Amino acid sequence: MNISDKNIQAIPKGNVDSTIVFLMFGGAFLALIHQLMRTSIPNEIRWLTYLFFGLGFGLFLVGAYCVEQNRVPKLLNTILQVSSKFLLISKNQLVSLFFAIALSITGVIAGGGEAYLYNPYVSLFSWAGSIFLIVIAGWERKPLPFRPWNRALLWAIGFFLIALSLRAINTTIYPSALSGDEASSGVYSVSFINNLTNNILNVGWFSFPSLYFFIQSIGIRILGQNIPGLRITAAVVGSLTVLTFYLIMRAMFDNRTAFIASILLAFSHYHINFSRIGLNNIWDGLGFVVTLGALCFAWNHERKAAFILAGLALGLSQYFYTSARGLLVVVSIWMIFVIFQDKERFKRLVPSLILMVITAFIAILPLAWFFVQHPDEFQAPMTRVSILGDWLIQNSINTGEPVWKLILNQLTTSLLAFTEKPLRAW
Repeated sequence: MNISDKNIQAIPKGNVDSTIVFLMFGGAFLALIHQLMRTSIPNEIRWLTYLFFGLGFGLFLVGAYCVEQNRVPKLLNTILQVSSKFLLISKNQLVSLFFAIALSITGVIAGGGEAYLYNPYVSLFSWAGSIFLIVIAGWERKPLPFRPWNRALLWAIGFFLIALSLRAINTTIYPSALSGDEASSGVYSVSFINNLTNNILNVGWFSFPSLYFFIQSIGIRILGQNIPGLRITAAVVGSLTVLTFYLIMRAMFDNRTAFIASILLAFSHYHINFSRIGLNNIWDGLGFVVTLGALCFAWNHERKAAFILAGLALGLSQYFYTSARGLLVVVSIWMIFVIFQDKERFKRLVPSLILMVITAFIAILPLAWFFVQHPDEFQAPMTRVSILGDWLIQNSINTGEPVWKLILNQLTTSLLAFTEKPLRAW
């Protein structure tokens, strides 16, 4: 045996590790897409394509060497084994996790922050592929802890149909007024239909993420450039929230609790109203329900797949209305509390929590990078509705009320708007 052979681990004859094959072909694919997209990338960031090409080609060569020699470098094998053992996933899932991160970054490079993506095929395929791979990385074969599924699904579909009938019928008449905000949202959504933009990973009208406007354009394509086409996506999402709410409440508590809670949500005048308005506000309800519901379920049942779902919902929810940013705060505070509440369970679930954070990072990365480059766009939706600053000072002068009292009045009004006080605009 040569000295160098001490750092090599043999693979049994005819039994090439599938992880090495995965690493080899994954590396080749990564190198290929960066080679193909290079000419469409601006010169100032083109060096990144060379970097990822080198990374991918290097992985391909390492994998090819291992397959050819029927051996694995000891360092590589140790990294794969230790990392997969720590995250409690297989080595194939670990490689999926690595390529998910690489593809997410690739999507950012191929995207850009302009109206048109630098390379739409590579950007969108890479982003979608990264999400698919992170799901594979957290997949687990375990039976669901609540049964029977068929009965729960029938109830959920029933609640969806009830909710949809209250949200999707006569959208032209109720609400009777078409607000300027809805019209402006619709005008920008039509930009996707007219090929004036194809970038779903930046922001559009009023500094809101443009993914929402692309989804809204689907309803307009189907029903036409009219009020029903403008509002149908809100109605569908509001109804999906009721369906999801039932399933999550049933998993967390019992069928009776889920039934009562879903009835209350399905017939909530507040939820119905925003489900009939062609804006992105109602999407945050679905984001909160899925993220917090999946997180609670994951914690109680120690399910890795549910943590992945929570991370995915947390990341994707940031592409809609601004209040979803509150989820980042809520989840962070929750994690601090559970550390003190059940330290032993927290220690067991650290690998799953890490996977959740990585999943959220992969999902939100394209939009987050855009906001890093354009911080004013990140601040704009909050700045224009903030009571702090000139509004607060001017109202204090006009009314003679102290600042603290004006803030307390605003908070009280906001809380009462859910049940008692009429909303000024809606």
